[in-house]
Amino acid sequence: MRVLFVDDEVRVLEGLERGLMGVVDDDCELAFAASGAEALALLAEGEFDVVVTDMRMPVMDGAALLERVHERHPDTVRLILSGQMEADAAMRATSVAHQFLTKPSSAESIYALLRSTHRLRELIGSPVFRRAVGQVDRLPPVPEVYRALQAELARPELTLRRVAAVVERDAALAAKLLHIANSAYFAGQRKISSLTEAVTRLGVGLIQALALSTAFDAAQAKSLERFELRRIQERAMQAALLARTLTPASADVVFTASLLADCGALVLAVAVPDELAAVWSEADAAGRPRHEVERGHWGIDHAAVGAYLLALWGLPDPIVDAVAGHHAAAQERRWSSASAAVRVATAIVDGEPPEPALVELLGVADEIAAPSGGASP
Repeated sequence: MRVLFVDDEVRVLEGLERGLMGVVDDDCELAFAASGAEALALLAEGEFDVVVTDMRMPVMDGAALLERVHERHPDTVRLILSGQMEADAAMRATSVAHQFLTKPSSAESIYALLRSTHRLRELIGSPVFRRAVGQVDRLPPVPEVYRALQAELARPELTLRRVAAVVERDAALAAKLLHIANSAYFAGQRKISSLTEAVTRLGVGLIQALALSTAFDAAQAKSLERFELRRIQERAMQAALLARTLTPASADVVFTASLLADCGALVLAVAVPDELAAVWSEADAAGRPRHEVERGHWGIDHAAVGAYLLALWGLPDPIVDAVAGHHAAAQERRWSSASAAVRVATAIVDGEPPEPALVELLGVADEIAAPSGGASP
Protein backbone atom coordinates (compact mmCIF):
# COMPACT_ATOMS: atom_id res chain seq x y z
CA MET A 1 0.00 0.00 0.00
CA ARG A 2 1.42 3.39 -1.04
CA VAL A 3 0.15 6.41 0.93
CA LEU A 4 0.88 10.09 0.27
CA PHE A 5 0.45 12.64 3.08
CA VAL A 6 0.16 16.33 2.19
CA ASP A 7 0.43 19.24 4.64
CA ASP A 8 2.06 22.66 4.35
CA GLU A 9 3.33 22.43 7.95
CA VAL A 10 6.58 20.50 7.94
CA ARG A 11 6.31 19.77 11.66
CA VAL A 12 2.97 18.05 11.09
CA LEU A 13 4.50 15.86 8.37
CA GLU A 14 7.44 15.02 10.61
CA GLY A 15 5.09 14.10 13.43
CA LEU A 16 3.03 11.89 11.12
CA GLU A 17 6.14 10.12 9.89
CA ARG A 18 7.44 9.49 13.41
CA GLY A 19 4.10 8.21 14.65
CA LEU A 20 3.28 6.01 11.68
CA MET A 21 6.70 4.39 11.39
CA GLY A 22 5.99 2.65 14.68
CA VAL A 23 2.69 1.09 13.56
CA VAL A 24 2.78 0.48 9.80
CA ASP A 25 3.39 -2.95 8.30
CA ASP A 26 6.34 -3.70 6.04
CA ASP A 27 4.20 -3.57 2.91
CA CYS A 28 3.16 0.05 3.57
CA GLU A 29 5.16 2.78 1.80
CA LEU A 30 4.74 6.34 3.04
CA ALA A 31 5.52 9.54 1.15
CA PHE A 32 5.17 13.18 2.22
CA ALA A 33 4.59 16.44 0.35
CA ALA A 34 4.56 20.01 1.69
CA SER A 35 2.22 21.46 -0.96
CA GLY A 36 -0.42 20.51 -3.47
CA ALA A 37 1.99 21.10 -6.34
CA GLU A 38 4.58 18.80 -4.79
CA ALA A 39 1.91 16.14 -4.24
CA LEU A 40 0.79 16.27 -7.87
CA ALA A 41 4.42 15.93 -8.99
CA LEU A 42 4.81 12.79 -6.87
CA LEU A 43 1.54 11.38 -8.23
CA ALA A 44 2.76 11.98 -11.78
CA GLU A 45 5.84 9.88 -11.02
CA GLY A 46 3.95 6.89 -9.61
CA GLU A 47 0.51 5.79 -8.45
CA PHE A 48 -0.56 5.96 -4.81
CA ASP A 49 -3.37 3.92 -3.26
CA VAL A 50 -4.36 6.66 -0.82
CA VAL A 51 -3.84 10.44 -0.60
CA VAL A 52 -4.32 12.09 2.81
CA THR A 53 -4.28 15.89 2.78
CA ASP A 54 -4.75 18.82 5.11
CA MET A 55 -7.58 21.14 4.11
CA ARG A 56 -6.07 24.56 4.89
CA MET A 57 -3.01 25.10 2.66
CA PRO A 58 -1.89 28.19 0.73
CA VAL A 59 -2.15 28.41 -3.09
CA MET A 60 -3.89 25.03 -3.46
CA ASP A 61 -6.02 23.89 -0.54
CA GLY A 62 -6.95 20.28 0.21
CA ALA A 63 -10.23 20.34 -1.71
CA ALA A 64 -8.55 21.77 -4.81
CA LEU A 65 -5.83 19.12 -4.60
CA LEU A 66 -8.33 16.30 -4.27
CA GLU A 67 -10.27 17.66 -7.25
CA ARG A 68 -7.10 17.18 -9.32
CA VAL A 69 -6.57 13.71 -7.86
CA HIS A 70 -10.20 12.84 -8.64
CA GLU A 71 -9.71 13.88 -12.28
CA ARG A 72 -6.29 12.31 -12.87
CA HIS A 73 -6.25 9.32 -10.51
CA PRO A 74 -9.90 8.34 -9.91
CA ASP A 75 -9.13 4.96 -8.32
CA THR A 76 -7.03 6.58 -5.55
CA VAL A 77 -8.72 6.79 -2.14
CA ARG A 78 -9.00 10.45 -1.08
CA LEU A 79 -8.95 11.40 2.62
CA ILE A 80 -8.78 14.73 4.47
CA LEU A 81 -6.88 15.07 7.77
CA SER A 82 -7.64 18.53 9.05
CA GLY A 83 -8.62 20.66 12.01
CA GLN A 84 -11.53 23.06 12.30
CA MET A 85 -13.03 24.46 9.11
CA GLU A 86 -16.03 26.45 8.03
CA ALA A 87 -19.18 24.58 6.99
CA ASP A 88 -18.89 25.69 3.35
CA ALA A 89 -15.31 24.43 3.23
CA ALA A 90 -16.45 21.12 4.71
CA MET A 91 -19.10 20.83 2.00
CA ARG A 92 -16.50 21.50 -0.70
CA ALA A 93 -14.23 18.90 0.79
CA THR A 94 -17.01 16.32 1.04
CA SER A 95 -17.67 16.60 -2.68
CA VAL A 96 -14.18 15.24 -3.46
CA ALA A 97 -13.02 13.44 -0.29
CA HIS A 98 -14.14 9.95 0.61
CA GLN A 99 -13.70 10.48 4.35
CA PHE A 100 -12.47 12.98 6.96
CA LEU A 101 -10.02 12.51 9.79
CA THR A 102 -9.78 15.19 12.44
CA LYS A 103 -6.63 16.68 13.94
CA PRO A 104 -5.30 15.48 16.24
CA SER A 105 -5.71 11.78 15.35
CA SER A 106 -3.51 9.01 16.68
CA ALA A 107 -1.17 7.15 14.37
CA GLU A 108 -3.04 3.95 15.22
CA SER A 109 -6.44 5.36 14.19
CA ILE A 110 -5.03 6.83 10.97
CA TYR A 111 -3.39 3.56 10.02
CA ALA A 112 -6.51 1.55 10.91
CA LEU A 113 -8.53 3.64 8.44
CA LEU A 114 -5.81 3.33 5.80
CA ARG A 115 -5.77 -0.45 6.19
CA SER A 116 -9.53 -0.85 6.09
CA THR A 117 -9.91 1.28 2.96
CA HIS A 118 -7.07 -0.59 1.27
CA ARG A 119 -8.62 -3.98 2.06
CA LEU A 120 -11.90 -2.83 0.53
CA ARG A 121 -10.04 -1.51 -2.51
CA GLU A 122 -8.35 -4.86 -3.04
CA LEU A 123 -11.70 -6.67 -2.95
CA ILE A 124 -12.64 -4.81 -6.13
CA GLY A 125 -9.95 -6.54 -8.17
CA SER A 126 -10.65 -4.77 -11.46
CA PRO A 127 -9.05 -1.32 -11.83
CA VAL A 128 -11.95 -0.46 -14.15
CA PHE A 129 -14.46 -0.79 -11.33
CA ARG A 130 -12.23 0.92 -8.78
CA ARG A 131 -12.05 3.87 -11.18
CA ALA A 132 -15.81 3.68 -11.68
CA VAL A 133 -16.40 4.07 -7.95
CA GLY A 134 -13.66 6.69 -7.62
CA GLN A 135 -15.14 8.84 -10.37
CA VAL A 136 -18.52 9.04 -8.67
CA ASP A 137 -18.84 11.84 -6.14
CA ARG A 138 -22.62 11.85 -6.32
CA LEU A 139 -25.27 9.52 -7.71
CA PRO A 140 -28.11 10.46 -10.07
CA PRO A 141 -31.33 11.29 -8.20
CA VAL A 142 -34.69 10.74 -9.83
CA PRO A 143 -35.72 14.18 -11.20
CA GLU A 144 -39.16 14.12 -9.60
CA VAL A 145 -37.68 13.51 -6.16
CA TYR A 146 -35.13 16.27 -6.64
CA ARG A 147 -37.92 18.70 -7.54
CA ALA A 148 -39.99 17.54 -4.56
CA LEU A 149 -37.05 18.21 -2.25
CA GLN A 150 -36.60 21.70 -3.66
CA ALA A 151 -40.33 22.38 -3.17
CA GLU A 152 -40.22 21.10 0.41
CA LEU A 153 -37.19 23.25 1.24
CA ALA A 154 -39.06 26.31 -0.10
CA ARG A 155 -42.11 25.81 2.15
CA PRO A 156 -42.46 28.52 4.83
CA GLU A 157 -43.61 25.91 7.38
CA LEU A 158 -40.77 23.53 6.57
CA THR A 159 -40.06 20.64 8.97
CA LEU A 160 -36.98 18.44 8.95
CA ARG A 161 -39.11 15.33 9.32
CA ARG A 162 -40.87 16.06 6.00
CA VAL A 163 -37.49 16.77 4.37
CA ALA A 164 -36.26 13.37 5.57
CA ALA A 165 -39.40 11.74 4.15
CA VAL A 166 -38.61 13.21 0.71
CA VAL A 167 -34.96 12.16 0.89
CA GLU A 168 -36.06 8.61 1.76
CA ARG A 169 -37.68 8.35 -1.66
CA ASP A 170 -34.34 8.51 -3.45
CA ALA A 171 -31.28 6.35 -2.76
CA ALA A 172 -28.92 8.81 -4.45
CA LEU A 173 -29.86 11.75 -2.24
CA ALA A 174 -29.96 9.52 0.83
CA ALA A 175 -26.49 8.12 0.14
CA LYS A 176 -24.92 11.55 -0.29
CA LEU A 177 -26.66 12.97 2.77
CA LEU A 178 -25.41 10.06 4.90
CA HIS A 179 -21.93 10.47 3.42
CA ILE A 180 -21.80 14.07 4.60
CA ALA A 181 -23.48 13.39 7.94
CA ASN A 182 -21.00 10.60 8.71
CA SER A 183 -17.93 12.71 7.98
CA ALA A 184 -15.82 13.48 11.03
CA TYR A 185 -16.60 17.19 10.62
CA PHE A 186 -20.33 16.63 11.25
CA ALA A 187 -20.59 13.29 13.09
CA GLY A 188 -17.45 13.08 15.18
CA GLN A 189 -16.75 9.50 16.20
CA ARG A 190 -20.38 8.32 16.18
CA LYS A 191 -21.79 6.76 13.01
CA ILE A 192 -25.26 7.81 11.82
CA SER A 193 -27.67 5.25 10.31
CA SER A 194 -30.95 7.20 10.48
CA LEU A 195 -31.87 9.59 7.69
CA THR A 196 -33.99 11.66 10.07
CA GLU A 197 -31.01 12.07 12.38
CA ALA A 198 -28.78 12.95 9.41
CA VAL A 199 -31.21 15.64 8.26
CA THR A 200 -31.45 17.04 11.79
CA ARG A 201 -27.68 17.10 12.19
CA LEU A 202 -26.99 18.85 8.87
CA GLY A 203 -29.82 21.39 8.97
CA VAL A 204 -31.77 23.11 6.23
CA GLY A 205 -28.95 25.22 4.82
CA LEU A 206 -26.63 22.33 4.16
CA ILE A 207 -29.43 20.16 2.78
CA GLN A 208 -30.31 22.93 0.36
CA ALA A 209 -26.68 23.09 -0.74
CA LEU A 210 -26.73 19.31 -1.13
CA ALA A 211 -29.84 19.49 -3.28
CA LEU A 212 -28.21 22.10 -5.51
CA SER A 213 -25.02 20.06 -5.79
CA THR A 214 -26.97 17.03 -7.00
CA ALA A 215 -28.98 18.94 -9.59
CA PHE A 216 -29.90 16.41 -12.24
CA ASP A 217 -28.24 17.14 -15.56
CA ALA A 218 -30.75 16.83 -18.43
CA ALA A 219 -28.29 15.12 -20.76
CA GLN A 220 -27.36 12.59 -18.09
CA ALA A 221 -31.03 12.00 -17.31
CA LYS A 222 -31.65 11.18 -20.96
CA SER A 223 -28.73 8.76 -21.11
CA LEU A 224 -29.94 6.93 -17.99
CA GLU A 225 -33.57 6.49 -19.06
CA ARG A 226 -32.87 2.93 -20.22
CA PHE A 227 -32.00 1.89 -16.67
CA GLU A 228 -35.42 2.82 -15.26
CA LEU A 229 -34.04 4.55 -12.18
CA ARG A 230 -37.51 5.32 -10.91
CA ARG A 231 -38.42 1.63 -10.84
CA ILE A 232 -35.16 0.81 -9.04
CA GLN A 233 -35.93 3.45 -6.43
CA GLU A 234 -39.52 2.28 -5.97
CA ARG A 235 -38.32 -1.29 -5.45
CA ALA A 236 -35.73 -0.04 -2.93
CA MET A 237 -38.42 1.74 -0.92
CA GLN A 238 -40.63 -1.39 -0.89
CA ALA A 239 -37.71 -3.46 0.41
CA ALA A 240 -36.82 -0.80 2.99
CA LEU A 241 -40.34 -0.68 4.42
CA LEU A 242 -40.52 -4.47 4.58
CA ALA A 243 -37.08 -4.92 6.13
CA ARG A 244 -38.00 -2.49 8.88
CA THR A 245 -40.91 -4.73 9.92
CA LEU A 246 -38.68 -7.82 10.00
CA THR A 247 -36.19 -6.43 12.52
CA PRO A 248 -37.74 -3.59 14.55
CA ALA A 249 -34.70 -3.50 16.83
CA SER A 250 -32.51 -2.48 13.85
CA ALA A 251 -35.16 -0.49 11.99
CA ASP A 252 -32.94 2.46 11.03
CA VAL A 253 -30.07 0.28 9.82
CA VAL A 254 -32.16 -2.10 7.71
CA PHE A 255 -34.33 0.66 6.28
CA THR A 256 -31.29 2.64 5.16
CA ALA A 257 -29.39 -0.42 3.90
CA SER A 258 -32.37 -1.59 1.84
CA LEU A 259 -32.85 1.89 0.42
CA LEU A 260 -29.17 1.98 -0.64
CA ALA A 261 -28.86 -1.69 -1.63
CA ASP A 262 -28.76 -1.02 -5.38
CA CYS A 263 -26.62 2.13 -5.29
CA GLY A 264 -23.88 0.10 -7.01
CA ALA A 265 -26.18 -0.23 -10.02
CA LEU A 266 -26.40 3.58 -10.10
CA VAL A 267 -22.59 3.79 -9.98
CA LEU A 268 -22.29 1.43 -12.95
CA ALA A 269 -25.08 3.22 -14.85
CA VAL A 270 -23.10 6.47 -14.57
CA ALA A 271 -19.59 5.08 -15.06
CA VAL A 272 -19.97 2.19 -17.55
CA PRO A 273 -23.48 2.59 -18.99
CA ASP A 274 -23.01 0.68 -22.24
CA GLU A 275 -21.40 -2.31 -20.52
CA LEU A 276 -24.14 -2.40 -17.88
CA ALA A 277 -26.90 -2.14 -20.49
CA ALA A 278 -25.42 -5.08 -22.43
CA VAL A 279 -25.15 -7.27 -19.32
CA TRP A 280 -28.67 -6.48 -18.15
CA SER A 281 -30.10 -7.09 -21.63
CA GLU A 282 -28.41 -10.49 -21.69
CA ALA A 283 -29.79 -11.33 -18.26
CA ASP A 284 -33.32 -10.23 -19.12
CA ALA A 285 -33.31 -12.14 -22.42
CA ALA A 286 -32.18 -15.31 -20.63
CA GLY A 287 -34.57 -14.84 -17.71
CA ARG A 288 -31.67 -14.85 -15.25
CA PRO A 289 -31.05 -12.52 -12.29
CA ARG A 290 -29.01 -9.55 -13.36
CA HIS A 291 -26.54 -9.85 -10.48
CA GLU A 292 -25.69 -13.42 -11.54
CA VAL A 293 -24.87 -12.33 -15.08
CA GLU A 294 -22.83 -9.41 -13.72
CA ARG A 295 -20.72 -11.87 -11.72
CA GLY A 296 -20.28 -14.07 -14.77
CA HIS A 297 -18.94 -11.19 -16.85
CA TRP A 298 -17.02 -9.18 -14.26
CA GLY A 299 -16.37 -11.43 -11.29
CA ILE A 300 -18.32 -9.01 -9.05
CA ASP A 301 -21.83 -7.62 -9.00
CA HIS A 302 -23.40 -4.25 -8.28
CA ALA A 303 -23.79 -5.24 -4.61
CA ALA A 304 -19.99 -5.32 -4.18
CA VAL A 305 -19.60 -2.04 -6.05
CA GLY A 306 -22.22 -0.35 -3.88
CA ALA A 307 -20.74 -1.68 -0.66
CA TYR A 308 -17.30 -0.41 -1.70
CA LEU A 309 -18.67 3.07 -2.39
CA LEU A 310 -20.56 3.25 0.92
CA ALA A 311 -17.55 1.98 2.85
CA LEU A 312 -15.34 4.61 1.22
CA TRP A 313 -17.91 7.22 2.19
CA GLY A 314 -17.69 6.12 5.83
CA LEU A 315 -21.20 4.76 6.31
CA PRO A 316 -21.71 2.44 9.32
CA ASP A 317 -20.39 -1.10 8.92
CA PRO A 318 -23.79 -2.81 9.42
CA ILE A 319 -25.19 -0.87 6.45
CA VAL A 320 -22.17 -1.70 4.27
CA ASP A 321 -22.37 -5.37 5.25
CA ALA A 322 -26.08 -5.59 4.45
CA VAL A 323 -25.64 -3.91 1.07
CA ALA A 324 -22.78 -6.28 0.22
CA GLY A 325 -24.91 -9.33 0.98
CA HIS A 326 -28.29 -8.39 -0.42
CA HIS A 327 -27.93 -10.88 -3.30
CA ALA A 328 -25.79 -13.48 -1.50
CA ALA A 329 -26.90 -17.06 -0.89
CA ALA A 330 -27.38 -18.11 2.73
CA GLN A 331 -24.31 -20.37 2.69
CA GLU A 332 -22.00 -17.75 1.16
CA ARG A 333 -21.41 -15.60 4.23
CA ARG A 334 -22.00 -14.99 7.91
CA TRP A 335 -25.24 -13.19 8.64
CA SER A 336 -26.31 -10.65 11.21
CA SER A 337 -30.02 -10.16 11.80
CA ALA A 338 -29.79 -6.83 9.93
CA SER A 339 -28.08 -8.25 6.85
CA ALA A 340 -30.49 -11.22 6.84
CA ALA A 341 -33.49 -8.88 6.99
CA VAL A 342 -32.25 -6.87 4.01
CA ARG A 343 -31.58 -10.08 2.03
CA VAL A 344 -35.02 -11.51 2.83
CA ALA A 345 -36.80 -8.24 2.02
CA THR A 346 -34.91 -7.97 -1.28
CA ALA A 347 -35.89 -11.51 -2.24
CA ILE A 348 -39.55 -10.96 -1.43
CA VAL A 349 -39.77 -7.70 -3.39
CA ASP A 350 -38.08 -9.49 -6.31
CA GLY A 351 -40.78 -12.16 -6.18
CA GLU A 352 -38.32 -14.86 -5.05
CA PRO A 353 -38.84 -17.26 -2.14
CA PRO A 354 -36.70 -16.11 0.80
CA GLU A 355 -34.14 -18.65 1.95
CA PRO A 356 -35.46 -20.73 4.88
CA ALA A 357 -32.21 -20.45 6.86
CA LEU A 358 -32.45 -16.64 6.89
CA VAL A 359 -36.17 -16.67 7.68
CA GLU A 360 -35.42 -18.99 10.60
CA LEU A 361 -32.60 -16.72 11.80
CA LEU A 362 -35.04 -13.81 11.88
CA GLY A 363 -37.88 -15.86 13.39
CA VAL A 364 -40.45 -14.38 11.00
CA ALA A 365 -41.75 -17.42 9.12
CA ASP A 366 -45.35 -16.74 10.12
CA GLU A 367 -45.22 -13.06 9.11
CA ILE A 368 -43.80 -13.47 5.60
CA ALA A 369 -45.98 -13.60 2.52
CA ALA A 370 -44.12 -13.00 -0.71
CA PRO A 371 -45.73 -10.48 -3.09
CA SER A 372 -45.37 -10.78 -6.83
CA GLY A 373 -42.23 -9.08 -8.10
CA GLY A 374 -40.32 -8.41 -11.25
CA ALA A 375 -36.85 -8.26 -12.68
CA SER A 376 -34.45 -6.42 -10.43
CA PRO A 377 -30.85 -5.29 -10.49
